[in-house]
Amino acid sequence: MRVKRMTVVVAVGGVTTVLLYLSLIMTHDDKRFSTRMGIQKADSRDVASIKLPCAGSHDFNVFGDSDVTRRLVETNLRDAWFFFSDHMKDLQSRNWKMNQFDFQAVMKKGAERIKVLQFDLWVLGQLDGEASRKEQEAKELSDLMQNRLHRLQNPENCATAKKLLCNLNRNCGFGCEIHHVIYCFMAAYGTHRTLILKSDGWRYTSEDWRAVFLPLSNTCTTVSDKDVVKWPGNNNTQTVEFPMPEEPQPKPQHMPLAIPRDISERLIHLHGNPGAWWLGQFLKYMFRLQPYMQKLIKESEKSFHYRHPIVGVHVKRTDKINEAQYYQLEEYMEQVEEYFAGLQVFNPKVTRRIYLASDEPRVFEEAKKKYPHYEILYNKKSQVVIMDKLNSLRDLIMDIYFLSRADYIVVTFSSDK
Repeated sequence: MRVKRMTVVVAVGGVTTVLLYLSLIMTHDDKRFSTRMGIQKADSRDVASIKLPCAGSHDFNVFGDSDVTRRLVETNLRDAWFFFSDHMKDLQSRNWKMNQFDFQAVMKKGAERIKVLQFDLWVLGQLDGEASRKEQEAKELSDLMQNRLHRLQNPENCATAKKLLCNLNRNCGFGCEIHHVIYCFMAAYGTHRTLILKSDGWRYTSEDWRAVFLPLSNTCTTVSDKDVVKWPGNNNTQTVEFPMPEEPQPKPQHMPLAIPRDISERLIHLHGNPGAWWLGQFLKYMFRLQPYMQKLIKESEKSFHYRHPIVGVHVKRTDKINEAQYYQLEEYMEQVEEYFAGLQVFNPKVTRRIYLASDEPRVFEEAKKKYPHYEILYNKKSQVVIMDKLNSLRDLIMDIYFLSRADYIVVTFSSDK
């Protein structure tokens, strides 16, 4: 699977998914993967399941409005380009009678055609007021859900409130750990329980969750061990302990890709991937940074001269080489080149700029050497192997933040265990 396909597909595991969920809620609706979906109502009073069929399936509903139609057109345009690009490369690899110059010319023209069509769709959204309407709707929905989560997490009486206990002790990668907390949070929301996060001894810091993030509650943060019952408990259970995401029996109805029933219609019309947007709302609430972290990020943003347009590039190395296919830096940058080539159709003087994140210090020097015509922004601390866990965690969060704010992202997907 080429990197290209990974730039527009939401993953199911790892830091990449954390990044993409954040980018979905921070930059609206530009990083999505499909609008071909069936809607299946769940048996719960407040969730609706979103079933995404396999590629090529005709098991989907087409809604008669401009929102869904526009997204279908965008998806079809992307799919057409992927098909064209892949087959042209395949033909060339078989020594088809087309020289390298002609091959590159055809590829360039095809890419320009797609970019023009995408630009036309963007103009359409601006002219009919769709872009501003969507922006307002996205803000209203996000504010609504953040207020709901705040009320859930700050009950009037913590002593009598029903709670769900989540242990942050999976001993896996950062993305894996965050996924576990998200699943706990979703189960807590679906069962109307306040989430209590037990993070003592978190592998990423000798402290706890509050070392970098604000607490999930201002008023309710502890439970009594004698009141804890294993999942699922019942309506009278004071505190339910949620197991690992792979283990809950029965499986909660509130897991991805479920969304709240009462906002499902609005959300489906707003967003091409409602389930990812909804999951991103939990992540947004969880990723409220401590004031000192906010200050560090603002200072770094100023020192980086972080400006738009910018592409985020996340190059995985070290232990990921054993878990997933290895990709050369050139394969990542091929997608970056395509993005800026599209922008140059309308702005020949556009500055090519990337924010580069990697766990391999040599990648930064390689990028500067091979791509001197790019502005390459990065956290310079990432070039140094830091033994202190808390400082490493701060740098990781900083990379996730800046990548999520990019206009376009180029990543690969792998397990983060």
